[in-house]
Amino acid sequence: MIRTATAHMLGRLIVELAVQSESEAAGSPSRTCYRPVGVVLQNDGRWHYWISPGETYRIGYDGTGWRVTCRTWSGGQVYRMARPDGTLIDRLTLSDRVVELDSGRAYEVRGAGEAWEILEVIPGS
Repeated sequence: MIRTATAHMLGRLIVELAVQSESEAAGSPSRTCYRPVGVVLQNDGRWHYWISPGETYRIGYDGTGWRVTCRTWSGGQVYRMARPDGTLIDRLTLSDRVVELDSGRAYEVRGAGEAWEILEVIPGS
Protein backbone atom coordinates (compact mmCIF):
# COMPACT_ATOMS: atom_id res chain seq x y z
CA MET A 1 0.00 0.00 0.00
CA ILE A 2 1.30 3.47 -0.88
CA ARG A 3 1.03 6.08 1.84
CA THR A 4 0.69 9.72 1.01
CA ALA A 5 0.44 12.81 3.14
CA THR A 6 -1.59 15.95 2.88
CA ALA A 7 -1.11 19.17 4.77
CA HIS A 8 -3.36 21.57 6.62
CA MET A 9 -2.23 25.20 6.78
CA LEU A 10 -2.06 26.54 10.34
CA GLY A 11 -1.16 30.09 9.37
CA ARG A 12 1.52 32.53 8.30
CA LEU A 13 4.68 32.75 10.37
CA ILE A 14 5.95 36.09 11.57
CA VAL A 15 9.55 36.15 10.26
CA GLU A 16 12.65 38.26 10.71
CA LEU A 17 14.94 39.04 7.77
CA ALA A 18 18.73 39.04 7.42
CA VAL A 19 20.82 39.64 4.33
CA GLN A 20 24.18 37.92 4.49
CA SER A 21 26.79 39.91 2.65
CA GLU A 22 29.48 38.23 0.58
CA SER A 23 32.08 38.60 3.35
CA GLU A 24 29.78 37.09 6.02
CA ALA A 25 29.04 34.10 3.78
CA ALA A 26 32.72 33.10 3.40
CA GLY A 27 33.10 34.30 -0.16
CA SER A 28 29.74 33.11 -1.44
CA PRO A 29 27.27 35.54 -3.00
CA SER A 30 24.98 37.66 -0.82
CA ARG A 31 21.78 35.89 0.15
CA THR A 32 18.58 36.60 2.00
CA CYS A 33 17.58 34.40 4.94
CA TYR A 34 14.73 34.45 7.42
CA ARG A 35 13.77 32.92 10.73
CA PRO A 36 10.53 32.69 12.67
CA VAL A 37 10.55 35.62 15.08
CA GLY A 38 12.84 34.82 18.02
CA VAL A 39 13.70 31.28 16.83
CA VAL A 40 17.21 30.02 16.13
CA LEU A 41 18.45 26.53 15.34
CA GLN A 42 20.69 24.99 17.93
CA ASN A 43 23.21 22.18 17.66
CA ASP A 44 26.83 22.67 18.77
CA GLY A 45 26.27 26.38 18.15
CA ARG A 46 23.43 28.58 16.93
CA TRP A 47 22.19 29.17 13.40
CA HIS A 48 20.37 32.50 13.62
CA TYR A 49 18.82 32.90 10.16
CA TRP A 50 18.08 29.57 8.50
CA ILE A 51 15.05 29.85 6.21
CA SER A 52 16.05 30.30 2.56
CA PRO A 53 13.64 31.05 -0.31
CA GLY A 54 12.69 28.01 -2.37
CA GLU A 55 13.19 25.45 0.42
CA THR A 56 10.76 23.40 2.49
CA TYR A 57 11.59 22.66 6.12
CA ARG A 58 10.25 19.68 8.05
CA ILE A 59 9.70 20.03 11.81
CA GLY A 60 9.18 17.00 14.03
CA TYR A 61 9.51 16.21 17.71
CA ASP A 62 12.38 13.80 18.44
CA GLY A 63 11.88 13.22 22.17
CA THR A 64 14.20 16.08 23.13
CA GLY A 65 12.98 19.04 21.12
CA TRP A 66 11.62 20.20 17.77
CA ARG A 67 14.08 19.02 15.13
CA VAL A 68 14.26 20.85 11.79
CA THR A 69 15.43 19.19 8.57
CA CYS A 70 15.77 20.32 4.98
CA ARG A 71 16.57 18.21 1.91
CA THR A 72 19.54 20.43 0.97
CA TRP A 73 21.30 20.25 4.35
CA SER A 74 24.14 17.80 4.73
CA GLY A 75 23.41 14.82 6.95
CA GLY A 76 24.60 14.06 10.41
CA GLN A 77 23.72 17.32 12.14
CA VAL A 78 20.73 17.65 14.47
CA TYR A 79 19.17 21.12 14.54
CA ARG A 80 16.52 21.94 17.14
CA MET A 81 14.42 25.09 17.43
CA ALA A 82 15.38 27.30 20.37
CA ARG A 83 15.27 30.85 21.64
CA PRO A 84 18.46 32.88 21.14
CA ASP A 85 19.41 32.07 24.77
CA GLY A 86 19.39 28.33 23.91
CA THR A 87 16.11 27.38 25.59
CA LEU A 88 14.27 24.83 23.46
CA ILE A 89 10.83 25.97 22.28
CA ASP A 90 7.51 24.29 21.53
CA ARG A 91 5.53 27.14 19.93
CA LEU A 92 5.72 29.51 16.98
CA THR A 93 4.30 33.00 16.46
CA LEU A 94 1.84 33.31 13.60
CA SER A 95 0.30 36.46 12.18
CA ASP A 96 -2.90 35.94 14.19
CA ARG A 97 -1.86 33.84 17.19
CA VAL A 98 0.80 31.71 18.85
CA VAL A 99 0.56 28.02 17.95
CA GLU A 100 1.77 25.32 20.33
CA LEU A 101 3.31 22.40 18.46
CA ASP A 102 1.89 18.93 19.19
CA SER A 103 4.59 16.28 19.74
CA GLY A 104 2.42 13.68 17.98
CA ARG A 105 2.37 15.66 14.73
CA ALA A 106 4.81 16.80 12.05
CA TYR A 107 4.96 20.21 10.40
CA GLU A 108 6.39 21.90 7.33
CA VAL A 109 7.45 25.48 6.71
CA ARG A 110 7.01 26.59 3.10
CA GLY A 111 6.97 29.86 1.25
CA ALA A 112 9.06 32.68 -0.13
CA GLY A 113 9.98 36.20 0.83
CA GLU A 114 8.15 37.22 3.96
CA ALA A 115 5.17 34.94 3.21
CA TRP A 116 6.20 31.78 5.06
CA GLU A 117 3.46 29.39 6.15
CA ILE A 118 3.44 26.55 8.62
CA LEU A 119 1.47 23.47 7.73
CA GLU A 120 0.52 20.43 9.78
CA VAL A 121 1.40 17.30 7.83
CA ILE A 122 -1.41 14.74 7.93
CA PRO A 123 -0.35 11.18 7.09
CA GLY A 124 -2.51 9.43 4.49
CA SER A 125 -4.18 6.12 5.00
